[in-house]
This record gives sequence, structure tokens and C-alpha cells, in this order.
Amino acid sequence: MAIANEFIDPNLRLGAITSLTDNSGGTASDTIAVISDGATANAIASLVAKFEALKADLEAKGYMES
Repeated sequence: MAIANEFIDPNLRLGAITSLTDNSGGTASDTIAVISDGATANAIASLVAKFEALKADLEAKGYMES
């Protein structure tokens, strides 16, 4: 993929995605581990859903390869 600023449109408008606050105290990685605690699993699922929404919006607008 080419350098981002060659393709980024300054007028790019993405859909509204609510901000999240990380109060986990955990360490990030590329894989979501199995989580048995319901509240924690729901928090992680919410985070993944927000990320996937942002990724889908960028892909749909051609700013990210799928």
C-alpha cells in the first residue's frame, strides 16, 4: 500500500463511532483470549465491535484494504 497522505482526502467524513475509555489495566495483543467472566467478555466484545465498525467504514471509503 502506498504512503497514506498521498490518498487521504482532507474532506473524509466517517460515520459516528462512539469513543471508548480503556479502564482495563490489561496489555493489548493481536488476539482476543477466551474470557470466562461475563462482564469482561461483554466489554471486550464492545471494543471489538467498535473497531470492526471503524475498519468497515475505512474499507468502504477505499482508505483501507480488506
